[in-house]
Amino acid sequence: MTCFEPYEQRLLVDEAGKLRVSLYKALLFRKVAEAIRAGTLNLKHSYKYRSLDDYLIPKAAWQAHRDDYLHRADLLPVIHCQQTLQTLADRLDQQYHHTNQHLLHGANPHFHRHKDHSFHLSTPKTQADDSDPVHTLLPRQHYISLVEVLSTVHRLTGFLNAFEPWQVKYARSRPPDKTFLAGIVGYGCFIGIGKIARISKWINVTELETTVHGYFTLENLHAANDLLLTYMDQLELPEVYRRYAGRLHTSSDGQKYGVAVESLNAAYSFKYLGKDPGVSVYTFI
Repeated sequence: MTCFEPYEQRLLVDEAGKLRVSLYKALLFRKVAEAIRAGTLNLKHSYKYRSLDDYLIPKAAWQAHRDDYLHRADLLPVIHCQQTLQTLADRLDQQYHHTNQHLLHGANPHFHRHKDHSFHLSTPKTQADDSDPVHTLLPRQHYISLVEVLSTVHRLTGFLNAFEPWQVKYARSRPPDKTFLAGIVGYGCFIGIGKIARISKWINVTELETTVHGYFTLENLHAANDLLLTYMDQLELPEVYRRYAGRLHTSSDGQKYGVAVESLNAAYSFKYLGKDPGVSVYTFI
């Protein structure tokens, strides 16, 4: 009973002082779900909801390979805790003195003191950027269709050429590129092959189904992805923020999917799902 709020404890007992079992079960299950998600209640035989200590490096392995772990994490310069904290404290103290001296001598143009000894800070204006605006490169309609994006990517990479028939012996003439794009959009946007054929112009549903069944194999999808990644590796922009050569990092954003059943993995997000619960799925290559 101690896990419930005082008002909940009062509701769990009827006028005769008897426990309301059905209500107790419902509230208990809700408390258990909340505790599991919050990490205050752990599951032993689980990967996601175990105790935090179970996810840490085993103590024996840490003692045996401590220096190697710190080297791989680039933490050798801060290996000594007290020395590191003292160094940071000294730097912070020096910065306080430096800032205060600027304030006392009126060297900070953004700091303004009032007669009542209060003050306010003004935000400096950002420097004007002389570079050309990006909007001149974009269409005047202020949007780019997904088909245009895929067509441009194919023109640069030729990734649609990676889709080959899985039965070469009985293969017919190759379908046009628009049919492949319709299949990619239908699957990628969870529209479905039948619906994408109905809402698209000049797309034959029979030809689209034949193309999907005959060309959309796992090997072809991997080959198409390889062409895209190879082209991306040749671009200059991905190299701008790369700190270490040969080491890749991802900044992945999740896709939101609604769920129709009760799940500990689901949460409510009015911004994305309205009143329905859902999950975030992170997929990347």
